[in-house]
Amino acid sequence: MKTQFLMGIKQYANDTEFIALHKNMGFTPLKLARFFVLTSFEKVILQKRGALGDAKVDHGWFGASKEEIIQIISYGFSWCNGQSHGLGVYLSPFEFLLDAVKFTIADENGMRYMLLCYLTMGNMEVIPAGSKQVYPSSVEFDTGVDDLEAPRRLLVRSAFMNSHICPAPACNITFKAPFFGFVLSRDQISELPGISLSFHGSASTFPALFPILATVIGPAKAV
Repeated sequence: MKTQFLMGIKQYANDTEFIALHKNMGFTPLKLARFFVLTSFEKVILQKRGALGDAKVDHGWFGASKEEIIQIISYGFSWCNGQSHGLGVYLSPFEFLLDAVKFTIADENGMRYMLLCYLTMGNMEVIPAGSKQVYPSSVEFDTGVDDLEAPRRLLVRSAFMNSHICPAPACNITFKAPFFGFVLSRDQISELPGISLSFHGSASTFPALFPILATVIGPAKAV
């Protein structure tokens, strides 16, 4: 995970210090309930799509402050973080991890925090920049993207933020990046070629994702 994260940081990797990968291994009743809701909606999407395909389970990065990350892990999402393509929760695929870094806020020790999340994308619709949409344009759509072929922005509407997004078991990355304060705005991030990483773009189901993550992060260790 460290190697993939630094690859995603691209030209800023040498100035970025990877501090820790925190594993979200504690299953409280609330966390189990959220995961049950997520897998239930995956089944609903599969039934709705029928012969059209799968539920398109993917991964996305979410950047925020330390306090916000802790709140999300404990209680789920409760606010939207963008509206460039309509109001909703914006996450970034591995190829555009830098976009998610824009939303991180350094704490008193200069640490920044990001979440790796599961996403049930389902049937995606293209949302143009400047859209004022709050809900999908049709019941046929589940989520939104800025581009179907190479999405940079993965958009989940506020009504579905806790049914279509769930922090992954190896979810919280802590890092230091002294230069991000002035280089990372969406307009300033250069359109560098995307890096092909093993997770993004694969259509899978939640049970199938756990062994994939296990090969990357290794077994859980008692602390």
